[in-house]
Amino acid sequence: MTARRLTSAAVLGLTAVLALSGCGGGSKHKRSSRSHSSSTHSTTDVDSTARPAASSSATSRGCATSRPRGDERVIHVTAADGAKSQLTATDTRHACGPSGDRYEPTGAPVQFTVTPQLRIRLLAKSGTAELAQDVTPFSKLAAHVTDCGAKRTVAAPFSCHGNNFQVTVDTAGRITAISEVPA
Repeated sequence: MTARRLTSAAVLGLTAVLALSGCGGGSKHKRSSRSHSSSTHSTTDVDSTARPAASSSATSRGCATSRPRGDERVIHVTAADGAKSQLTATDTRHACGPSGDRYEPTGAPVQFTVTPQLRIRLLAKSGTAELAQDVTPFSKLAAHVTDCGAKRTVAAPFSCHGNNFQVTVDTAGRITAISEVPA
């Protein structure tokens, strides 16, 4: 199958899934501290490996983003220390309004450490689409977060999305996977 057909099929399939799932009218997402043995999944609007959330439909208000489940949560990163492999972040609250889905920072900042096997996915522009792209090492994530926080231009092909990231944490509270959330 050609790349164009594969992309079209993925977008069409994801559009159908998102039209059926929607957001849940302002309900808060749950968070859990239980461990998940696999951290290879991610959620972005155009990633063909994204998992749709099971929630009520609210597509008439423009909400259609998958929300985290299980050991996943969305955090708002305020600082990153590449030398220490640490992130400073606040929790977020899911909001669904006239302008669509968004995550709003809540609470006090907390320090997070990351595992050595951290999986990092940032959103990269590909034409008019945003595609999730794996990135290593942690220092690239730290530079991205710092540049976005300071409203500076980030390294191509990436773009800023408000420094909200979906993370998966292990039982010790360390981040094992982090994926940029579309703004």
